[in-house]
Amino acid sequence: MWLEKIPPIDRQPSQSAAVDSTDVSSTDVSVTVAELKNQRATAIQKMVASIATHDFISARRYSYEETRLANLLQNLQNEKSVGQCEIFC
Repeated sequence: MWLEKIPPIDRQPSQSAAVDSTDVSSTDVSVTVAELKNQRATAIQKMVASIATHDFISARRYSYEETRLANLLQNLQNEKSVGQCEIFC
């Protein structure tokens, strides 16, 4: 039957997702805002390319990666703005 040919979805979180994305200080590597924006743009491009080739499993994976990077970027920018407020306020 055709349903048997559909591969199962891997529900296990990847190692990158296992790191709490809300805690920027828990990462060992210091990432700049420019690097995060570049990685996010790459994930979006790969997601769109996957959708164009009807590879929806990969597209979903890139979508998760893009969301993770967007949240990490937002958290990093929030921490910087709080740090600047402490200096100037």
